[in-house]
Amino acid sequence: MAASTFALIHGAGDVGWSWHLVADVLRERGHHVLTGASSAEPWPLEEQPRIPTRVLVCTDDRFFPVEFLRRVTRERLGLEAEEIPGCHCVALSHPRELAGALTAPARTMRATSMHAHSDLRRPPTEAHTNSERPCCREDPPQ
Repeated sequence: MAASTFALIHGAGDVGWSWHLVADVLRERGHHVLTGASSAEPWPLEEQPRIPTRVLVCTDDRFFPVEFLRRVTRERLGLEAEEIPGCHCVALSHPRELAGALTAPARTMRATSMHAHSDLRRPPTEAHTNSERPCCREDPPQ
């Protein structure tokens, strides 16, 4: 497999350090890795970049349930999420498995621009209240 460049972006409230184990594995396999960008900042571009994009969701994530992430991925990116085993902190708990999933052939991938998704920059609507978000329930999903 030819060397690829991976831009690993952490979630809000986290730091680029959370990717260090995965970055090490990817570099061992000959890839280039960029970390440190923040997803907490507003999306600065008018459209998604024209690069291959895929979404991996973890089946054991109790903070963001799989069904919620599948729906958000379809609605905001127009992609179908791929499931991998792991929890919310998969980059720290299963770095080799995550690196393997990142380098494996994608089942679905989009390489085109996504003009329709400027809603990523829009503030939440009334339909996005905490009571309706599966990740914000008092009891984690079973």
